Amino acid sequence: MKDVLKNPHRRKILEILYNRKTATAKEISEELRIGIPTVYYHLELMRGLVVKSSRGEFAATEMGLALYREALKEEMSTKSTVGRLVPYLVIARQVSSPKRLLPMSIAIGVVEYLICYFQYFRPYLFSYSRSIDFVSLPLYYLSNVLLLFAVLEVSSYALTRRVGGELALINGIMFSRIPLMLVLLVPILGVSYAPVSIATLALGQLVSILVLSIFTSLSKGVRQEVAIIICLIMLYFEILLYTSLWL
Repeated sequence: MKDVLKNPHRRKILEILYNRKTATAKEISEELRIGIPTVYYHLELMRGLVVKSSRGEFAATEMGLALYREALKEEMSTKSTVGRLVPYLVIARQVSSPKRLLPMSIAIGVVEYLICYFQYFRPYLFSYSRSIDFVSLPLYYLSNVLLLFAVLEVSSYALTRRVGGELALINGIMFSRIPLMLVLLVPILGVSYAPVSIATLALGQLVSILVLSIFTSLSKGVRQEVAIIICLIMLYFEILLYTSLWL
């Protein structure tokens, strides 16, 4: 079956059906800019991977979806520039078993919350600020996690029209907090040199976005490049929002 996807047209057809859920031969033809007879030729070779409905629309079978996900993981781990920077296949195996990561996610949340509580920090989406408002701390922490989850869930559904992978996405949100906690070490260690703080914040945010995009891609079926863009938009939204509040 993997040999079927060696043809770029057949791979693109499976990608279209993965993203759109269903498509007619004409829609596929317009997307690929090839003739409808050619589309039917490729669809004939993809038996078992695609199925035709009574309405004349084509959809990917479970086997087709699984094969596309596997091909996507292999492509991102071997060809993607981002994929070379991380042990992508190891993370992929862990994401596929989200229940294993859940205790670690809870532990990460507890550690971060305690640091914020005892060191007087208020957590944001991708940063922190000093605060002694202990009463609002649980609300701030939960609202940040829920906001990240809601935005990624809704945007992923809008792009793929598919549900599932919610637990893996929550794990990704919690694991993405680890690089951000590096920002907390600077004031805790008493380092007052501004460039160090700025560099640590920037590095922590970038690594956090990278981790979150990997989990989002693997759990929701969104391309990692798209997931990175979504996370960057959220980061810019945070910067714009809190800058305006300070002003």
